[in-house]
Amino acid sequence: MMKPLSGTTVVEMTTMIAGPAAGAQLADFGAEVIKIEPEKGDIFRSVLGKMGLKNGAAHKSSPLFASINRGKKSAILSREAILSLLGQADVLLVNIRTKSLEKQLGTTLENLRKAYPKLIICVISGYGLDNQTPGYDSSAFWARSGLAQAFTADHPKYGVPEQHRVPPSLPGGVGDIACGMAAVNGILAAIIQREKTGQGSIVSASLLRTGAWLNSNSLTTYLSFGKTFSRSRNHPINPLYNLYKSSDGVWFTLLGFDSSRHWPAIQKLAGISDPKFETAASRSKHSGDLVAVLDSYFQKQSFDELSAKLTSLGVWWETVQTPSKVVQNDPHLFCNSGDQLPVLKTPVDITGANISPSGPSPSLGQHTNAVSSKL
Repeated sequence: MMKPLSGTTVVEMTTMIAGPAAGAQLADFGAEVIKIEPEKGDIFRSVLGKMGLKNGAAHKSSPLFASINRGKKSAILSREAILSLLGQADVLLVNIRTKSLEKQLGTTLENLRKAYPKLIICVISGYGLDNQTPGYDSSAFWARSGLAQAFTADHPKYGVPEQHRVPPSLPGGVGDIACGMAAVNGILAAIIQREKTGQGSIVSASLLRTGAWLNSNSLTTYLSFGKTFSRSRNHPINPLYNLYKSSDGVWFTLLGFDSSRHWPAIQKLAGISDPKFETAASRSKHSGDLVAVLDSYFQKQSFDELSAKLTSLGVWWETVQTPSKVVQNDPHLFCNSGDQLPVLKTPVDITGANISPSGPSPSLGQHTNAVSSKL
């Protein structure tokens, strides 16, 4: 079965997560991704091991590295060899600051464009192509974009204790991987544009703009109303679109986004007759009271009992799963890359195309000789 980017060559000069994650998707799509590494290798190869989190297998000291570098070639090349390789490439993918890139290659982005007019140069950064401020997903993507605040229960008027009005930390790599997907979108659009114009381009993807895009609901709400809505679980705008817990401690989310549609079934399930909950507007006005009623009902039922009742009444819901439950209940999310370590599948499928890893992550410099021989 074909791969849609077969015949496309990507030179990847990246480190850590965002750039490699983009390269992994391109490799799964069939591109030949050549990862250029320094002599000591991508720092992310051993980042967990350096913190003492080893488990006996060298590649598993950074399992995420193995996942987001699968199917690539690793080469250690001189500046001259890299520039020669760019003459054969379709895409240059980088996530180091442009000043560092220009120092490494001995030339500017504009001069690269002149030297390789068909080359697509994708630069992943923290704050944008013209901003050299160092940025990570916890800073540019999470903090600066407003996402961290959007996930904070920050309404003291609803009785949220001060110690709970703390912005949550971002799970490692979330913003980086999201930005990597944004970069892939830009690269694919640039490839289509080049087919029409014959010219390459510079694609810029930043952690900040990716975070702001994912925070669209809060930001557009503020632009329209001058405020954002409550993030308190105990006083949500819509109590039917909220998190609840069963008697045996299983959290689940109700998906009654269309409150009027789902209310009759939930009302019947919990035996609610209070007229102040009759309309969507009144349920929002008295959301704290309704959450307390639903909490009382749900916390008297086991999860198995609740899931059966909710499903039988056509109420939409989903379990809040732990990583172990995801692995146990959703094995279709994972695949083998030719290594002993399972990896996550790319989040898209294409009919008639084989979207899967073409091999495991490479050892440092594994393909240096093979790549050099073609220059």
